[in-house]
Amino acid sequence: MAVRSSRLLGLGLDRAALRQAGLLALAAWLAFALASSLHITNAYWAAMPVWVVAQASRGLLFARGFLRILGTLIGAAVGFGLLHLIPNHYFLLLALGLWVGFNTALTHVLRGVTAYGALMSGMTAAIVILPTVFSPERSWDIAIARVECTLIGVAVVTLVTALFTPAASRSALMSRARLMAGQAVRFAALVIEGVPQEQLAVAEQQLLAEMSSVTQAADQMTAGSLRGSRRRKRVDALVAAALLVMSAGRAAASREASGETIARARAELDRLARHFERETEAEGEAPLGEGLDPRLSDSLRGLVAADTALRADRQAGDELSGRVPAFLRNPHGDWSLGTTAGAVSGLATWLAGSAAYAANWPVAELAALGVCIFSMVLGSLAQPQAIAPHMLKGVLAGVAAALIYRFGVQPHVQTVPELLVSVAPFLLLGGLARASRRTAIAAIDANMCFLLASQAVLPAVTRPAAILSEAGALVAAAVLVTSSFILLPRRHDRHAARTREDIRRDLERLLANPQARRGASWDQGMTRQIMRLTLHLARAGEGDCGAAHGLLGVLNLGIAATALQRLMSEGRLGDEDRRLIAQGLAALGRFRTETPRPELFDEAARKLANAEAARAMKEAAAAFRQAEPFLTDA
Repeated sequence: MAVRSSRLLGLGLDRAALRQAGLLALAAWLAFALASSLHITNAYWAAMPVWVVAQASRGLLFARGFLRILGTLIGAAVGFGLLHLIPNHYFLLLALGLWVGFNTALTHVLRGVTAYGALMSGMTAAIVILPTVFSPERSWDIAIARVECTLIGVAVVTLVTALFTPAASRSALMSRARLMAGQAVRFAALVIEGVPQEQLAVAEQQLLAEMSSVTQAADQMTAGSLRGSRRRKRVDALVAAALLVMSAGRAAASREASGETIARARAELDRLARHFERETEAEGEAPLGEGLDPRLSDSLRGLVAADTALRADRQAGDELSGRVPAFLRNPHGDWSLGTTAGAVSGLATWLAGSAAYAANWPVAELAALGVCIFSMVLGSLAQPQAIAPHMLKGVLAGVAAALIYRFGVQPHVQTVPELLVSVAPFLLLGGLARASRRTAIAAIDANMCFLLASQAVLPAVTRPAAILSEAGALVAAAVLVTSSFILLPRRHDRHAARTREDIRRDLERLLANPQARRGASWDQGMTRQIMRLTLHLARAGEGDCGAAHGLLGVLNLGIAATALQRLMSEGRLGDEDRRLIAQGLAALGRFRTETPRPELFDEAARKLANAEAARAMKEAAAAFRQAEPFLTDA
């Protein structure tokens, strides 16, 4: 028994994985059997949703099932709409490429699992349009069968696996989010203590990376329910509040303080950090004391309020995250990256479809469909060059299994019961591969390509030339797409550079705006930019370098500039104060062409008659000193 267990562990399987493999194989087989008994065209499509809809948590399972159905319906509607509006096949394929590209771009803009719906929308439109281009008489049957198989597959995998799929751990997400909040407070304490800048830079980058990771984890752990969506928005609010605490700590450290004040602040911050790090909290405990820097104290109160709203799990408090729907408000949403990915997949789909149609290749439809699907899947991923080799292995394994089936098994299949029995061993092997930690990634494509290339229907096509041509078309599409992503990897350093430029441009616009700006708008937008930049730097392998050094200073500079602009708009300043502030903001806004001298702003602050304006001008000077490495580094 021990020897058998060690062998299973060597294959990446344990008891839980074996149970999962059996459930997946059973769900795939039942979906295929139900679709076959209903005589649905290409009944094997019903087994395909099983391998991608099944998830580690129940919420994700329900969310992906719903989004697969929704994306399929939208894609089918768009596909038929384009067929009705565009009779010319070349223009039709161009429109398909645009739709595929748009949906691929959405996978980098929509939030978390929601992006899966866009992926399915693009693929389904291709499945409706491409068969029509190459075999017009089959278009309606294929599209209807696709929708029917999706409904069957999603329903079956949900019913079979839902009871055995655990709910996501709310407590784990809460603990991680609160620990992140405590780390932000401890970072502020480190800044105020005056620890070396090198140590602060490392702590800052690690904490920013953790914030980015927490928001991504929240997407996965809160999917599948309205309560989860509400909780996810509150995690965003907690991350934004923690970022403001970090920046307020930086700002507070730039002001002169006595040793007694620093010691009192350190003790208070330590107490609050422990408040967040505890698993439970005493009722009625006062979250904050007195004697802290005003802005730091305000930011800490905001952090406590965000934490309270997160733990309360009630309707109250949702105003912390604004009115934008959660599935649209993506901290990591990146139109720049999405546009690049969409252009690649859309162009690949258009070129493959047009070339196949012009060549009149008998299996051109399968090759063009393969290019579309593979390019969409890889294009939607954060690091496609890392997944592309696994995809290619999976495609090769799936096609090889399909060839074994078609040459060795399918010729002996004469009835539907025999057909169902014939695919069962292959589905079981697919379930084991999908449940194994060693082969889980490649197994998705292996199972999909087995079902696609096996053509498990009656009557079966038995001509060796046709079988090999279909297999070759699928392999050729996979090799072309995966090799392109491997040889031309996604450059996250370039996307990071674009995000840095966006941040600089956003600050430039803020400084140039003579009208008062709402600080909350700046804070929220800047938080998303910082999270996006941190994510790109981590993917580029630059998470611990100085590429983001000075980010908190940029945030502080924007807050100080907003305060100055608000004072100017309120009409409480004299003409000389207004002139000095306008002159200072204009000088700061020229940071691209000439480096401002912070000492000039300190001098201007001493000349300002309004005490609040003088304080904001000093904070702007200190913030620019912090932000200068980020703003001036090319």
